Amino acid sequence: MTFFEDKVVPFERPASYWQKKARKAYKPDRLPEAARLMRKALEQGGDSHTALELAAIYRSMLCISAAERYLMKAAAEGGVTPQLCYETGLCALERQEEAMAEDALDACIRLAPGSALAHESQEILETYPWSYQKPQKRTARSLALSHFARTRLQRGDVQGARERAEAAWKRGKTGEAAILHGMLQSTPQLAQPLVEQATELLAGQTPPMLLLAQVYYQQGKKEAARHALEMCAPLCTTLQQAEAFSLMAGQMGFYEEALRLAESKLKYFPCSTDYLLIKYRMLKKLEEREKAERVLQTILEIDPEDACGQWYARHPEEDVPYLGRMMFLPILGMMTSSLRRMRKTGPLNRLLHLFAFSLREEASPEQIYAAIIPLWRKLNARERRRLDEREQQPIYHLYLYVLEMLGKRETVLQALSSMPGRKMAERKLAWYLYLTQEG
Repeated sequence: MTFFEDKVVPFERPASYWQKKARKAYKPDRLPEAARLMRKALEQGGDSHTALELAAIYRSMLCISAAERYLMKAAAEGGVTPQLCYETGLCALERQEEAMAEDALDACIRLAPGSALAHESQEILETYPWSYQKPQKRTARSLALSHFARTRLQRGDVQGARERAEAAWKRGKTGEAAILHGMLQSTPQLAQPLVEQATELLAGQTPPMLLLAQVYYQQGKKEAARHALEMCAPLCTTLQQAEAFSLMAGQMGFYEEALRLAESKLKYFPCSTDYLLIKYRMLKKLEEREKAERVLQTILEIDPEDACGQWYARHPEEDVPYLGRMMFLPILGMMTSSLRRMRKTGPLNRLLHLFAFSLREEASPEQIYAAIIPLWRKLNARERRRLDEREQQPIYHLYLYVLEMLGKRETVLQALSSMPGRKMAERKLAWYLYLTQEG
């Protein structure tokens, strides 16, 4: 002991110190350490940007519940930002909230046109395998009746939903009508042929396969139900699908199948607290308590504030899903959707970003918006659709028009001299200029 030892004041590192250490540790094999260091930065007075960085780290580990929690903290302190919209969109995709995800990614593009985040959002919007498919011919009425059936079912009117589902199936043999009509049958024997047709019509989707497993199980066909679950497991690509699978498998007593799915996902995302929670519940069902306790300890080490992990730690006898952690994403979705009055959505929004990004060295986003938006309002539906589908010729014509509006006449002449279809391009450019001058 020295003379001055009793006068030493402990020195607390600032938030910036922990942020730098966390960013250095932000590597695939050190993500839990990066999260721990970024949590320390947030504890030492980090701002909303620190919370966003921490949410991004947890999202990359597929700890979606933790990511959503820190996104809420970031929104409470810093409001809705482009990065918050981007992270919300990615979390929503894991929850299979596709409408919310599309809205959030669209908001990111509008809030930060031409940025790297907007470019990534654009890529996701254009390449993600969205579940929506163009309706087949002569099925519009069937799809409308299916929608009415779901609405009646949500209101608790089972009889009305059953009548509309039956009418939907008669009007068009769609997968949507088959799964609804089968789900609302009075007995599993009547439901089986309809659900089997739904699995054929909606091949590659998990809901009909899970419903088929349930129908088999209700009839006492346990091996057939187990086989349906085995066929469904490879189709579970998102967290929401995996959780729905584990819930259905747990209700039927097939805990090994749910555990096998969780372990297969943990091979790729070993630090995912959401998949670890599935594993914990299945181990508890299988009465492997020691393994379950080690899994729970791992969850709380990765995310000490995980509400579900804390609940299980306080109630060791519980093994049912804790639904309190699902409350954050709907609130985040409401925040991003509230920006609609500030932005344009859909094709125009994405087209504006495309030009703002490609012409970022030529002009500011405001100048590009001022050039494209008046022309867009004058175009007919066919021309808008061709631009939205990124057809080469319409995009190039619009590119020439934007350069002309920016005063880049020499660049326009140079581009015209070297492109095929010069006369058509000149006529289209003159037509665009006439449309905007006319207004």
